[in-house]
Amino acid sequence: MNASVVKNDTFLANCIVDVLLLSAACVIPAVSHLVGFSVGVFNPMLLLLLGGMLLVSDHRNAYFLALLMPLCSYLLVGMPSFSKMICLCGELTAVVACFSMLSTKMRAFPAILLSLFAAKGIYYGLKLLLLDGALVATPFAMQLPVMLLAASVFAFCFRKIER
Repeated sequence: MNASVVKNDTFLANCIVDVLLLSAACVIPAVSHLVGFSVGVFNPMLLLLLGGMLLVSDHRNAYFLALLMPLCSYLLVGMPSFSKMICLCGELTAVVACFSMLSTKMRAFPAILLSLFAAKGIYYGLKLLLLDGALVATPFAMQLPVMLLAASVFAFCFRKIER
């Protein structure tokens, strides 16, 4: 098969995944608002990003998603607020950057778990700088199991994909 055909097929597949993930990033806050249940406690944009990182192995694409998901949601749905959108962009970009660095030095589970913790630190640092009011809206008792479950599923899938 011609290399340019394979490259074009990969590009098209990446575009389809990106459009689906960006759409989900916009639909989830809108649906959450309509039904009156905040799904933010499950960190849906982070979960979408992790799914994108698994489906498209290009780190540049992961950075694209990390920046564009919160921005598209803000521009199209008005959620999150501008300041929180900046914090989310920082958090999601930190996940990609940390995982890119750590995944070459350690196994997938500790790499993604450390990346998630580092990104939360960046998120709360940005939130402290940009937002007044409550620093932690979602209790750590809820965030920790979500992070552990997300890291476990991501590492399991990552290992299966690498084989």
